Order: sequence, then structure tokens, then C-alpha cells
Amino acid sequence: MAITDAASFYAKVENPRHRLFFNKLMFNPPRPSATWISGANVGATPTTAAVPESTTVGVLGGGALANPLVAHRIVGVRGATQMPGRFLICDRLSHQGGLSGTVTTAQTTNLPTAALTRYTSGEGVIAGLEIYTQIGATATTVTASYTDDGGNSGQTTIAVTFGGTSHREVHRFIPLPLAAGDTGVRAVASVTVLATTGTAGNFGVTLVKPLLAFSVSAPGPFVWDAIEDGGGNAPEVLPNAALSMFVLGTQSNGFAGGLEFVGEILLAEDD
Repeated sequence: MAITDAASFYAKVENPRHRLFFNKLMFNPPRPSATWISGANVGATPTTAAVPESTTVGVLGGGALANPLVAHRIVGVRGATQMPGRFLICDRLSHQGGLSGTVTTAQTTNLPTAALTRYTSGEGVIAGLEIYTQIGATATTVTASYTDDGGNSGQTTIAVTFGGTSHREVHRFIPLPLAAGDTGVRAVASVTVLATTGTAGNFGVTLVKPLLAFSVSAPGPFVWDAIEDGGGNAPEVLPNAALSMFVLGTQSNGFAGGLEFVGEILLAEDD
């Protein structure tokens, strides 16, 4: 069913067809952190390369989206947070683990990342390193070899800080900036840590597609909706998406709430 005018769009936002509730904890500010292995419905630390889906343990709401075979759109977020922060809802496309903070050659354990089943062109897909067991206190840098959105393999990410305070803790998500001109990632083939961090720990590569970013300016209840805050934009959630949350806050944080969806095609021009 297409929505042909503003009034019907407003009605859908005010009366969403589906709601997905979740409760997540966020740790180790002020750097970006993942919530995959925190809160209720804790996800498993990945080992071999895998593709999370809507029913994978760890996704927001425990895979409770009414129909994983139907494309949905996010029209609202309602909940409460313990501290201010910036939040990012993503589709978690591919992940793996088992990498070490002490190996200084190109690491290919459990790599390359699993082939994308959603957003297969890689356009807009972000690659990052997710820390599952704390690595060492010695700061160094890290790069990755990847295939870009144009299908070009052997691309190298820009070196970023890895290890040391705020770059070694569990839950930390370290985005990997792409080479100039690239706008997405299809796969990551290897990761190279320039020098040992002093502790092996356990980390892995995660590929995500950002869907919705929002900020909460004060602790307590908040509401985001596609009209008042999204300027009419209702992000699409593809069938079988593995919804996941990332956060950048000022202190350790907790988030309880839910996402609101409609399951029809929203825009007439989508027909």
C-alpha cells in the first residue's frame, strides 16, 4: 500500500504497525561503543565469519520484528536513557572474531569477512574493529585491507589509533576510515596491527550499514519521530535485517525503549 499524501504519512507515524522493544547497556565512553554483547538478548562473540540476521541472538528486540520477510521503515524511537548520548541504529551485516592485539603481521584468522547478503554493493557500508576481550595498554595503529564499493580489492584503510586508553576496552568500536574516493566496503581481507599492544585480547571486524542516527540531550524519557525529528525521512529496514545499536556518550549509559515501524511501502514513487 502506497502512501499518497502527508495526512496518511502522519497517520502511519502516529499509529505504527509494529513495535520492537529492547534494553541495552553502553560502556566505556567517550569513544564509539557497540552493544552487541551487552544488555538483554546478549549476542555471542563471533569466531568464524558470519552474517547476522533478524533471528540472530543479539539483535535489537530479540528478532521480534513481526515479519522478517517484509521490508519495514522506522517511523519512531521511544525510550529512556541514563545519560545524554548519540545513538546509531545499524543493520549488522557481517562479523567475525579471533584477532589478536599482539600479532604484528597481516592477520587473516576467520577472514575474509562473510559475503554481504544485504547492501551487496557495499555502498554506504562501514567497517570497524569491535573489541570483545580487552587488548593491551600500549597504543599503536591499525589498518585493514578491503574490497571497496566498486569491487576493487587490496584497498587499505587509513591508520587509526589502536590500543591504549579509550582504544582497548571491551565494547569499543573503532571505525576504519576508507581510502580517498571510496564510499563503502564489500569485504575485509586482513587486519594489520603496526606494533604490539601488549595484550592479545580478542577483537574482530564488523560491517554495518547505518540506518538512523539520533541524539539525546538529557537523561530520562525521549521521543524521536520521522516527522518532527526526521524531516519526513523514515529509514528503510530490509527483510531479515540484524538491527544493532552503537553509542557515543559521556559516561557509561543504559538505554531501554523501542523502535516503531510500518510495514507497507511508504512513498507513492516506490511503486
